[in-house]
Amino acid sequence: MAFCLAPLARSRAARGWRARRAERRITVTRYPRNTVSAISMNAHFPRLFEPIRIGAKVARNRVMWLATTTNTAENRLVHARTVALYRNIARSGTGTIVTESMRVHASNAGRDAAMLCYRKEIVPGLQALAEAVGAKGAEMPRADWKLMKQYAVPLPPVGLLSTFDGAIRSIVKQLKTLTFQNQKLRAARDLLLPRLMSGEIAV
Repeated sequence: MAFCLAPLARSRAARGWRARRAERRITVTRYPRNTVSAISMNAHFPRLFEPIRIGAKVARNRVMWLATTTNTAENRLVHARTVALYRNIARSGTGTIVTESMRVHASNAGRDAAMLCYRKEIVPGLQALAEAVGAKGAEMPRADWKLMKQYAVPLPPVGLLSTFDGAIRSIVKQLKTLTFQNQKLRAARDLLLPRLMSGEIAV
């Protein structure tokens, strides 16, 4: 179903280039109200909304949120905004949520925003995260602390860790430097480009 948007300016004085641009005919596709029904009718996903068992858990459907970096940690622990984010994901109807990667050993602490799963202080946050998601009907198998304790964590020899760390330290440093440079360049672009286009700054 398609419809057109054609807002009318109230006066000629208010009709600048933005108003004229808004008056152009824009075709917008409107999906059926029941999007779930629309997807379930697709032959490619005949079992998408059927429950599925994953280990000891049974997910309400086969829609999964895969591990995605959120940068919501605070002091390398689960923060209230982390819980709020995953709660909203579960509320949207997702059946299974896989948390973002977490560090399991001090030798792999990684980036500043990474959560440190080997710290005891993180347990209450993970429990709050699992409870918030479960309350909205989604499952988080990886947030089950009893299940997580059953996994063995292989640790390489200290000498091998030191060798690897020495080999990649300069690479990681360069990546951080380039990341910060890109952030500064984006900020400069966002500041200057509108002024250049409006003629505020002459070239």
